Amino acid sequence: MSTKSHQASSSGIALLVINPNTTVAMTEGLRTALSPLTPPDATLTFYTAPAEYGAPHAITDIATGVASAHACFRDITEKKLLDQYDGFLVSCFSDHPLTHILRAHTSKPVLNILESSISHSLLLAPRFGILTTGTGFGYIYHQVISVSATHPSRIARVLIETQQDVRNFLGASSDRFAGLLTVGVGPAELDGTGSIPKAEVDKRLRESALKMKGELGADVIILGCAGMAGMEPLVRNAVTDAGLGQVRVVDGAKAGVQFLAGLARLDKASR
Repeated sequence: MSTKSHQASSSGIALLVINPNTTVAMTEGLRTALSPLTPPDATLTFYTAPAEYGAPHAITDIATGVASAHACFRDITEKKLLDQYDGFLVSCFSDHPLTHILRAHTSKPVLNILESSISHSLLLAPRFGILTTGTGFGYIYHQVISVSATHPSRIARVLIETQQDVRNFLGASSDRFAGLLTVGVGPAELDGTGSIPKAEVDKRLRESALKMKGELGADVIILGCAGMAGMEPLVRNAVTDAGLGQVRVVDGAKAGVQFLAGLARLDKASR
């Protein structure tokens, strides 16, 4: 776990930003994106899942999600981190099991970035859609639109009969959810250091953004992967440059830190 943080006063709040996989580059991406937005009188500490306890390098399915939660909770418990921090942000765009495990063991606020991004989006505009990686947590979404970036003209409606995280968070099916588009790259490939060049990654993100706004009618586009931190300008400019008007772009990690800070302050004030 990283020990670098933005320091708060003794009366401030301490927040733990959890990357539940072992990819340090993703943790560093979160640090770069979130540190300048550290809430007043707060500390952000960035945590990477422990490989030695079996955490995966990416969360790609139910098995890796469960393995990630088990490894992180074991490490967090052994290090007594629940006692050291005032709030916890699970930086995986899913209803990650760690979210609920932590809530079962502390009354302090715990959020994941799916929850924070949807909450933020609902306060901004009528309809939101999600751009996500092609290999990320495929089981989590209620009835979604999936577009393969390698076949951008083909739109296939798929019904995922599993946890249905988006629907569960909303409480029902809703016209406010425009749909989901996959960009056809894995979380570890977003920075261009993998098998797909950065120029191609950016191209796929731009194409997906245009479909989300132009075809699905989303007023807000959620970046549905922690590895997309900092990509708001790319998505926003793709839409405006194409003459499709304005679109709001939401990063769940950025929204999560701000929501979590407020919840932690309220929690501390009520004790």
